[in-house]
Amino acid sequence: MISERRETIASIRKRLVEASIGELTPLIRKYSEDDRSGVMSVVASAQRRVARQEQLAQRHQELLLHENSLWLAGFSSIAGVDEVGRGALAGPIVAAAVSLGCETKELVSVDDSKVMSADAREMAFDVIHRIALAVSVSCIDHADIDRYGIGVANDMALSQAVAGLDPPPDYLLSDAFEVDTQIPSMNIVKGDSKSLSIAAASVVAKVTRDRIMVKLDSEYPGFGLASNKGYGSRDHMIALAEDGPSKVHRLSFAPSGGTQMSLEF
Repeated sequence: MISERRETIASIRKRLVEASIGELTPLIRKYSEDDRSGVMSVVASAQRRVARQEQLAQRHQELLLHENSLWLAGFSSIAGVDEVGRGALAGPIVAAAVSLGCETKELVSVDDSKVMSADAREMAFDVIHRIALAVSVSCIDHADIDRYGIGVANDMALSQAVAGLDPPPDYLLSDAFEVDTQIPSMNIVKGDSKSLSIAAASVVAKVTRDRIMVKLDSEYPGFGLASNKGYGSRDHMIALAEDGPSKVHRLSFAPSGGTQMSLEF
């Protein structure tokens, strides 16, 4: 009697790689009894993929604690607002506001922008713009930061981002800083790691500002703005000491203004 021919390892690998998360569990169960090392390897990879998705789903629910309570209280659209670039020596401060409805499952990979890779942020940026009820971004440039001070500039960026949401949200969640708005609101310390809407805003703000800094690097080379994003890296500080500030440095900040310069790291 001729034994039944087993499915090739290449075919199994293709099926597991191309399967959706919902399809993986029965496929893993089907192939887990195959003792070929190649099959065992691809099954283990599929199991890690499922585990990672389960972790993301759990984290997603953690980030929705504030939003879920507000939706249950009758608020339909919940916005988060966050800023990036407050401590940089060059470039703008950028704030973003993102308004979400209760359908957020496509945002399962969104988290605090600081814990996401650059590639993950870029992918999430597009999904956020597609899923969100409204997205608004505000940029306060280096000149206005020097003119008004970083505290006022920070408040301006947040307020302008929220004011730009169309339609306006029913409720606003902000990351520690109070926002000048008539919208009912709540401040959450470290909110970008505790609220999905604030996390989404942090991603939009970060990606937007990073793109600006890459463009500024081509216009004002030598400071490494594309890599350090205007923050005080060692190479950036050395370039400031040797060449002085560019036209996009914040002269009100001590290193950029040429006072209290320190290269001790």
